[in-house]
Amino acid sequence: MSKPTPEYYQAKADLCEKLAIQQIFSGNTDMGMRNIMRMTHALAELQLKEKEDEIICSWCLDNSKSCKACDDSYEGE
Repeated sequence: MSKPTPEYYQAKADLCEKLAIQQIFSGNTDMGMRNIMRMTHALAELQLKEKEDEIICSWCLDNSKSCKACDDSYEGE
């Protein structure tokens, strides 16, 4: 099974938010709060995915440059 994409997490968060609002306003606060928690979890996963994409190696951080592994457009020194 493949990893969920950022689009998946965003769609899940949007759906859970919509359901939670409907459920809370209809008096079903237990399910509404569960969907708020699901939404929060999806948004946290989305943020983690975004952070993973920003991580570069320690050489790049130390030298303020990008190495071949971190930058597809690397042309050498």
